[in-house]
Amino acid sequence: MNLRLLFALMALMTSAAGAVVMYLSFGINPRLFYGAEAWVIVMFMLWIYFYRKAIAPYKVLRDGGDLLRGGDWNVRLRSVSQPEADSIVAVFNDMMERLHRQEVRLNEQSHFLALLAEAAPVGIVATDSTGRIMMCNGCASAWLGVRADGRTLDSIDHPLSKAMAALADGSECTVRTAPMELRLIHRGHFVEHGVRRSFYVISDMAEAVADAEREAYGKLVRTIAHEVNNSMGAIVTAMGVVETNEADAHLLAACRDRAMGLSEFVGAYAGVVKTGNPRLAEVSLRKLVERLCPLLESMCTAAGVTFGIDATDSDIEVMADAAQIEQVLVNVVKNAVESCQDKGNVGEVRIKVDGSALVVSDNGAGLDPEAAGNVFSPFFTTKPHGRGIGLTLVREILTRHRCDFSLSTDPDGLTRFRLHFADAGVRAR
Repeated sequence: MNLRLLFALMALMTSAAGAVVMYLSFGINPRLFYGAEAWVIVMFMLWIYFYRKAIAPYKVLRDGGDLLRGGDWNVRLRSVSQPEADSIVAVFNDMMERLHRQEVRLNEQSHFLALLAEAAPVGIVATDSTGRIMMCNGCASAWLGVRADGRTLDSIDHPLSKAMAALADGSECTVRTAPMELRLIHRGHFVEHGVRRSFYVISDMAEAVADAEREAYGKLVRTIAHEVNNSMGAIVTAMGVVETNEADAHLLAACRDRAMGLSEFVGAYAGVVKTGNPRLAEVSLRKLVERLCPLLESMCTAAGVTFGIDATDSDIEVMADAAQIEQVLVNVVKNAVESCQDKGNVGEVRIKVDGSALVVSDNGAGLDPEAAGNVFSPFFTTKPHGRGIGLTLVREILTRHRCDFSLSTDPDGLTRFRLHFADAGVRAR
């Protein structure tokens, strides 16, 4: 039974008992009547006193319990002028103040962590126990291609989400999502409200791996080039002064030509390593391609491949090194022509220029998915006698230009090399 109701019931019963005695003694026993009347008055005053001292503080404390259940830390209890109850009220108010400060601090920390996660240069994804995405920051959304909050990893058609769904807790893996995109995924867990949650951290490893590869093959190529060139120089010089009869002259000349060829072979690799930083200037891609058109067309015609250019009316200047971009186009078109020859059909190479973007397409043999993922790897080649220099040089030049580029065979059977200059380096005329 409620304490206030019990108090009211007891007050009513004692008052009713006094009233009954007063009624029965009225006109019969004046002393009993006045005694009963005094009893009722005294009990009434005592009940008021006990209500203020016990019931009213109890009500205040009960209201405090309601505040705790409601999670409202801003309200404080008032004093009830009862020492025992006021001491409890003081403790309660102090507890509410601490809870309020703790809530403010947690909200500030949560807000800071949310801003930090959103601005972080890594992808951060958190999922609940069912695999549904609770949080996905901007970087992860951009890499996944969708705003993934509320979805499951399996429902997203992307190599990253598939790898994340299959990854075991506490482990990591690398995923190549494009020829120049390599992601490292780490999975961990945390506990929230007693429930185990998973989180994923996605890092971009492409630049770090490219730098490590560049440093490794740079040292190797420079060492080999130094030793080979020194040896070949001495050998060629010696061959030039050796006296031979006419019968051995042709053999000596062949050896000298082979030595020079070997030196040029190694020098081609050294040229990739020595690729300098671009000298940037304002360049119109459309005019650059039109200026290079006679050379590119002659390369295609000599191999029996048709050549064409599609250019939009927009003329946008990009910050680029014209000589290096021309070198890129020559290498890409050369590869496209060789691909058409490998297929043996009527080859066609076309260049499309659209402002700051450029696409070189061909109907050649194409690339399988595995080759497409490694085509820009240092010295990787699919040709029996290829050196893997051309696209390595292309990668070095375009990486230094901070361009977006890719090479793949599309579902329509055409192989396309795509090049796009960053917006920061583009200016409309």
